[in-house]
Amino acid sequence: MSIAMSPTSAATSADPTAIADELRSLARCGDYQLMLRRSEQIARAAAETSDRVTSVTELMQLTDEGPVVGLMAIEALGRVPHGLADEALVDLLLHPDRNLRRHASWRLGDRRPTVRAIPALVDRLVLGGIDTMHAHRTLRAWARAGADPIVHSIARHGIGRLRDATQPDERARLIDLLGTLGADATDELSHVLSHVAADDREHAAARTAAIAALGERRDARTD
Repeated sequence: MSIAMSPTSAATSADPTAIADELRSLARCGDYQLMLRRSEQIARAAAETSDRVTSVTELMQLTDEGPVVGLMAIEALGRVPHGLADEALVDLLLHPDRNLRRHASWRLGDRRPTVRAIPALVDRLVLGGIDTMHAHRTLRAWARAGADPIVHSIARHGIGRLRDATQPDERARLIDLLGTLGADATDELSHVLSHVAADDREHAAARTAAIAALGERRDARTD
């Protein structure tokens, strides 16, 4: 029989219901240092559960029960070795809570790349601050994995968003991303970066980012 654990006990059970109950209890305790320490232990327990489908279902339910328990649930979801956990994290990119969206974009960087997530990640990239940092980390990690469908999808959505972006900072963020895609991403990407770099109507931030991106791509060709 699985017994829900108290916030001060060791996370020894890999039962999905016990894990979810433990996270609920931990979120109510008010001790944030304890939350950080115990949520890591609980996330490891989630990775070890044999009933991974139930685990994903239980953890996803927690994301609608409040921001604190939701953040810990996302941390645990990021450890569950199952494709449904990947799909759940992608769905969380559209969660109403901004902090949960941010954390999902971060945790996806350690998961299997999926084309379905790329439009939402590009949307987060242009927002600035932590949103940009998390989305850029994930998209760059996926691009480095080298799968052509992923790289081409990032390039396509990034270029498409660049055509619509009017704010210099947004354009610079997109160009920073596009510059990480490697020398052989797409011919269209090289053309777009060259156009931005040479266009004296562009803001300095965007032009500088494009020039730096072209330099990185030239260096990649000579390596």
